[in-house]
Amino acid sequence: MPALPGTGRVTVVTNGNAFAAHALAPLLHAAGEGLELQVIVTTGLRKQGGNRGGEAWRLLRRWGPRYFAYKASTYLIPTLAEIMGRGPRTVLSLCRKLGIPTQVTRNVNHIDTRRRIEAFAPDVILSVSCPYRIKPRVLSLARLGCLNLHSSLLPAYAGVCTYIHVLAAGEQRTGITLHEMVEEFDAGRIVAQQPLDIRPGVSVCELFEELCLLAGPMVHRNVLGILERQLLEGREQPADGRHYCGEPSRGDISNLREHGFALMRVSDILALWNQQPGGVNSS
Repeated sequence: MPALPGTGRVTVVTNGNAFAAHALAPLLHAAGEGLELQVIVTTGLRKQGGNRGGEAWRLLRRWGPRYFAYKASTYLIPTLAEIMGRGPRTVLSLCRKLGIPTQVTRNVNHIDTRRRIEAFAPDVILSVSCPYRIKPRVLSLARLGCLNLHSSLLPAYAGVCTYIHVLAAGEQRTGITLHEMVEEFDAGRIVAQQPLDIRPGVSVCELFEELCLLAGPMVHRNVLGILERQLLEGREQPADGRHYCGEPSRGDISNLREHGFALMRVSDILALWNQQPGGVNSS
């Protein structure tokens, strides 16, 4: 029997940080009245197994101390704000407030997690800032299909940490793409896109926050639209203009600084401390 308009089951897979909370806030607040959500929050850095200390050391050597400290700050500041009673900052705490079932896992492809998703029987699987490749055996569990939120205008800047790479390249425009997840990384049909002009001197933290706030209504609108139509539609990505970005290097961080961009400013620290998911300031 077809679902009623705007109803259905959605499994969300996310790293759950404050940026992901901005992008997911409208959808999470829409839970209930027929829209059922299952949220899976991943832990760890980039690998789904192995020694965490060794993985952190590998990333420190690749990223350099500046970017490593920046990444740590974007986790620690919102977490401290939650501890100090300033309201939810992360996906996990927002879900607890809203009564949305969650699971914390290091390996989203592990058989136990896969069984939980299968038991939930999602219509759609949505990935937002998931640091891991979701394998076909998990993708196949979504009845209508799978979506990924990507922080660039695909096909340009496929890969990871694209908000770093656009600044390092001195780009004047970027955006967000909601696309179908397929086995090939960031190659699925484009469901929706929204551009964003890059302001002179913007910080990495500020740019990514702007992208995630821009994404929130788009994700909400398109997920509900897919459930209403009972169909995931999109356009194929152009064959040209695609290039892949890997983990940012020390050189990338130097390049963005040469273009007049910073990683984080005092205003960004205050925003991470004061803003609840969706960009709402704490009272």
